[in-house]
Amino acid sequence: MKAKTRRPREKKPQPGIVPALKTGTLSGGAAALQKYAWHVRNKEKSRPGKSIAGKEEILRFIQKAGSLEDTDGILRHMLESMHALCAFTAGAVYLHGEKNTGITQEPAMAEGSALLKKYRRVLHLEETIYQWIFQQGQPVAMPGNFRQPQAKAGLRPWSYVIAPLTTGKVCLGHVEMLCPGPGKLRYRPDTGLLEVLLKLTAVFVANVQARARERAAVKKNLELDLLKEDVINTTLHEIKTPLTVIQGASLLMQKKKRLNARERAELLNKVIKHCRSIGNVIEEMLEISRIDENIPPAKAGNVSLADLTYEVLREIPWEENNMLVETRIPPRLAGVQADRHAVYQAIRNLVENAVKYSQPRDKIIVSAGHQGRWVWWRIKDHGPGIAPVDQRHIFEKFYRAGNSTTRKVRGMGFGLYLVRKNIENSGGTIAVASIPGKGTEFLIKLPRSMRRHSNPQK
Repeated sequence: MKAKTRRPREKKPQPGIVPALKTGTLSGGAAALQKYAWHVRNKEKSRPGKSIAGKEEILRFIQKAGSLEDTDGILRHMLESMHALCAFTAGAVYLHGEKNTGITQEPAMAEGSALLKKYRRVLHLEETIYQWIFQQGQPVAMPGNFRQPQAKAGLRPWSYVIAPLTTGKVCLGHVEMLCPGPGKLRYRPDTGLLEVLLKLTAVFVANVQARARERAAVKKNLELDLLKEDVINTTLHEIKTPLTVIQGASLLMQKKKRLNARERAELLNKVIKHCRSIGNVIEEMLEISRIDENIPPAKAGNVSLADLTYEVLREIPWEENNMLVETRIPPRLAGVQADRHAVYQAIRNLVENAVKYSQPRDKIIVSAGHQGRWVWWRIKDHGPGIAPVDQRHIFEKFYRAGNSTTRKVRGMGFGLYLVRKNIENSGGTIAVASIPGKGTEFLIKLPRSMRRHSNPQK
């Protein structure tokens, strides 16, 4: 008669290294955590009653949170269900932004956050610990003796659980909770459902965030459509108005045969002025197209900011606009390494803006200098100024400040966008400083070239 072979008795899972958690060489806190951590998994046979109660809790969570469009509501219901499953003493949910860290950020939803902070200090949690846990994609529990014996800590037996909220390879956030005693948490029959709850929460939150992004994209597209319509109407006005003046002056010269030299010269000046205005509009449209198509600018060369400044100032009809201009440019200003046409367009646009938004007899100050490896150029007016909320957006394409005074000035909304792109493509920067009611100041910085330029006569 053959002797019966006994099957080896299965050992109960004990705290220690789990093979799935071995992920290469670790150091510091992460190495210590690998030594003491274990998955929050239910590897024992559950009692049917407890298992059914846990599944019913999951179903209740799905019914409450599945149709919500509010992230806070989903997280609140998740904490309620998590408390029912794990009986935690304190718990918190953290949603990640661009940086996946749970050390410095505040929780999106919490119960007993002060208590969690206290136990965090006991564990001395480090950034490497969080990153290592996020790599696992599963909950990890740290017993009270992870860093030091509980007797020294003066605390009752406890476990600190960190669980990532993941959908696929994306970590949306994580959960932290404090549970009484590692034994209760590790072998509690309901804890196997914790991962199911976390996965469901991550899916619900991801769906809410995706729908919010879709709504934001639709809203942005609608705003862009309105902006484009406004730009088209403004562009047509910018072209139609000078065309009307040109047509009127031409008809007048055609019908009136006995115009004297002064009258004829005035009409011709009007025609030339408004032809130049149409040319500027067309040139700006072509420049926008070139930038949007990422056509590289011309090769940078040695450019004199002083020359460009006085060239632009000579083209502005100061007497006609009844404006005053003051220049503060040193005799031998260093040159800049940039695309001459791009810098010329930027300076002209800023000067024309200062004229448009200034009142008669206002003074416009243009200054320049060099500091270190940079040459700076500044223009200051005493116009209506720009509100702080608009200063953050004025360099965006199609954006126009909402001030009632500035809205009276016609414009297509991409002049300052062109200025910024031209300066940045030349390796420089532009900044604005403005006080509403007192004026605006624009500051350009461009890389300095080795060659110096003499200051030309105005």
